[in-house]
Amino acid sequence: MIDIKTEKNLFRRDCILQLREKAKNKNLKKLINRQINRNLQILLQSFKFKTVMFYLPLSFEADLRATIRELRQQNKKVFVPYILDDDQKAKRKNPEIPMKAVGFRYPISNLKIDTQNKKSRNKFGVAEANYSLFEVKKIDIVIIPVIGIDKYFKRIGFGKGMYDRFYSSLQNKPLVIFVQLNKCSTQRGLTEPHDVKADYYITFNELLKIRGSNDTNRNHHLRRHSFIKWIRKHDCNERIH
Repeated sequence: MIDIKTEKNLFRRDCILQLREKAKNKNLKKLINRQINRNLQILLQSFKFKTVMFYLPLSFEADLRATIRELRQQNKKVFVPYILDDDQKAKRKNPEIPMKAVGFRYPISNLKIDTQNKKSRNKFGVAEANYSLFEVKKIDIVIIPVIGIDKYFKRIGFGKGMYDRFYSSLQNKPLVIFVQLNKCSTQRGLTEPHDVKADYYITFNELLKIRGSNDTNRNHHLRRHSFIKWIRKHDCNERIH
């Protein structure tokens, strides 16, 4: 019997292969991105928020720039992750936190998301905006790409712990939305207590929510959309597969 760490690595590898295969067809990927943006925008309409943190995608991650443009037109404050180097981390109050939120800036084309040009990419090959000394006091919503999710609705990423440590450093915990081109999940528990957990999980054809006892009327209009599944905390293990 394999140990959890090995099983997690195998699951991560299989998910990445599936996502890369899905992303090969550019026309299909364009349609998937369009639908994911639509699903995300429908969801965001149900929340009152001022600040939101997105991400800049790898080739097999959902491209949410259409939603970013829409939110900026609504005067929402949009941020993206910035991976700190050793010198930058040493100057911060908590040098263990590997990244910070920086303002998203136009023009988007300068970020070279879909090219091999490394000028605007960090050491992990991820596009990012310019560094800023500005510190965000509060983030209302964080939208996070995932490789996969386990039975606890927790994130399987690349194994670096970037989002986990960043999220743990936030005093006011934001709403967490996971986004993925194609669902990759397991009924096994592969994550640890500190791993980030989703409030919502979006793919091109569905939206999953863990429903607690404090839901309000703000979510009622979402029920009209057929792609939404409501998942109670006590039965989420059985419903994600």
